[in-house]
Amino acid sequence: MCQSKLKNNFHILPLKIVLLVCGFISPYIFAGEQSDIAPLTGLVYETDGAKISAPLLSSSVKMDVNGLINRVAITQVFENESGHWINADYIFPLPENAALDHLTMTIGKRLIVGEIKEKMIATRAFEKAKIEGKKASLIAHKRNDIFTTQVANIGPGEMISIKIEYQQRIQYKAGLFSLYFPMAITPRYAPPMPQLGRVARQDYLAHLLMGSDDSAENLLWSERWDSWLLDDESRQLAEQTIQTIKKGADPSLLLKIKIVLNTPLETAQIVSPSHVINIHKLHAGAQLISLQKDAVIANRDFVLNWQLLQSDKAESALFVECMSSETSLGDKPATDKYGLLMLMPPAAQYTEAARINKEVVFVIDVSGSMSGTSIRQAKSALNFAVEQLAENDRFNIISFSDNSEFFATNSLPVDNRSKAMAHTFINQLQASGGTNMALALTDSLLGQRNVYPDQKTALRQVVFITDASISNEQQLLTQIESQKGDSRLFMVGIGSAPNHYFMKSSAKLGKGTYTRIGDLNQVDMKMSTLFAQLSAPVMRDITLQWADGSVVDYWPQPITDLYQGDPLQVTFKIPEGKTSLHIGGVRFIQNRATPWSENFAVAEQQGAKGIAVLWAKEQIDSINLNRQFSSIEKQQKITALGLKFHIVTEHTSLLAVEQNRSRPSLTNSFDKQVKTELPQGNTMYLPQTGLASELYQQLGLLLLLLVSLLWLAEPCLCQNKRIKEGLTWFQQ
Repeated sequence: MCQSKLKNNFHILPLKIVLLVCGFISPYIFAGEQSDIAPLTGLVYETDGAKISAPLLSSSVKMDVNGLINRVAITQVFENESGHWINADYIFPLPENAALDHLTMTIGKRLIVGEIKEKMIATRAFEKAKIEGKKASLIAHKRNDIFTTQVANIGPGEMISIKIEYQQRIQYKAGLFSLYFPMAITPRYAPPMPQLGRVARQDYLAHLLMGSDDSAENLLWSERWDSWLLDDESRQLAEQTIQTIKKGADPSLLLKIKIVLNTPLETAQIVSPSHVINIHKLHAGAQLISLQKDAVIANRDFVLNWQLLQSDKAESALFVECMSSETSLGDKPATDKYGLLMLMPPAAQYTEAARINKEVVFVIDVSGSMSGTSIRQAKSALNFAVEQLAENDRFNIISFSDNSEFFATNSLPVDNRSKAMAHTFINQLQASGGTNMALALTDSLLGQRNVYPDQKTALRQVVFITDASISNEQQLLTQIESQKGDSRLFMVGIGSAPNHYFMKSSAKLGKGTYTRIGDLNQVDMKMSTLFAQLSAPVMRDITLQWADGSVVDYWPQPITDLYQGDPLQVTFKIPEGKTSLHIGGVRFIQNRATPWSENFAVAEQQGAKGIAVLWAKEQIDSINLNRQFSSIEKQQKITALGLKFHIVTEHTSLLAVEQNRSRPSLTNSFDKQVKTELPQGNTMYLPQTGLASELYQQLGLLLLLLVSLLWLAEPCLCQNKRIKEGLTWFQQ
């Protein structure tokens, strides 16, 4: 009977077709709600009916390591294979401690050297040059470890070479010197924008127009505005890291690396855990390291480690640089001196008697960005860590994505039963959802704390295992500073391209350490080293002063606790007449606190270069983490340092502009984005952001299912008079 009814209801067919079409396109409509920026797809883009190829990019890296300082030159070659004029935009990572201070743009045989300018001034000058048809390049700061290169007016078939240079301090830990070069950016997560964000912005603008004499009220509105800007900037960065990921048809991003390694002492071993390398001796103390393959796909960090022949005695290295600077009175240039000190503790073996009682809270990231290799590394690291706990310890585990999940209500004593339960909890974890790190930090830093009945001063340690694929770093660092209390925060970086800047900054604020695990084969070794540090702090409350008792202008500040295998590394400015540096602190020997101090003679070292730039960079990073400064004070101090020492910061940029116009006046140029690689081992299908894209697609698919059911059930539904009248009314 339903079939006969269907034959008599062809007038409802248009309605059914409309519903079915809406159902099919609804996932895409809802998914489109997540962003104001249309996603870029493929290698070829279409603008105003014209197909334009994206700019091709090839990169090469040359490093010159001298002692504790690494000078790096990166050459980015942009090539336009289309028949149109284009403007290239490339987002790329750098080490979080890189002081980027040089730019050269090469067009054929023409060289234009970049100048450091305030960020807003440099951006306006670049946009003006782009409109005027002049070739220009702009190097800008997104985060301490994320930068952008913009190149304006690349002609058809033309190549433009951009060379940037930076300086960094070599890392030393547990007898191992290391450097890394990041090649890829894990797509970042941005927390959901507050519902009242737009309203707050409108209210703030209205407040500015009306004016107010209440300074407290003005300060409150200023803080709200700064918070809104940070939220908006985080959202934009998250979108950009997602949209620039290459698709299958896009060309691979290739990179070459060569390193000249100069060490004051003979190296015992040089290895790269990330890539296959070739090593050639150049001369005494110098070696050339290169990739076995001429070029590699830029989808994971390059890491190089080397060891020096070790000694059972404490070793120290002190380098001094003399730098000329103009005086305010226009006299002869003055000479400023800067020092770099590294004090390496003796290679003493860890002993069981050195253990301290502690409560350890493990926090593991199970968000979508951890899918694939990363979650396997994280679970393996956490399982290994549980086995390293001592009988007198207590522990808990928190997993987080959109929300947090606790292993136990309170920290449990370590025994066979609690460890077995922990392994079961860990093994069932799966990666999905967003990265709500703010909630996880609150749960771990401010959560339930346990103390031992016989020892009220047990050390509380929080171990965070994550790739930190977040874009709201500044808000989270501020949160850590306010919530850390007496806890020590240890960060464990997981994956082929973790967020080094955030995790190193977090460990610095939390007076802990940062450990990076880039491969499953490194889990046991890295976590063993970390637990030796967790159980055996070497030195705390470190202070520096000149021999006469005067204050030392040193950075970073504050100096974090030192753990087994960690050196003291500090840069400082040397006033005229200062010749002896005094270092003091509390050292732990056999779990007993003992005062310690040592004096170092400051003498000029020939050939030391780049220490002044490192001193300025360390100061900039410390200012950013200092909650005592307002946002305006931070901007003023960082801008002044960036301009004086020629460093790219969040408030200064490098700009190079050719004076003559190259693009014809009646010809347009098109903005194009260089595609980047998804980090190796990452299997993200849809990046998990705070934009609820997955939820919207699920709603769209649900609507499609309901429409399909209505289609099938409609002949029978038409027997109901009210339903039939309703459908007729809806059609009309």
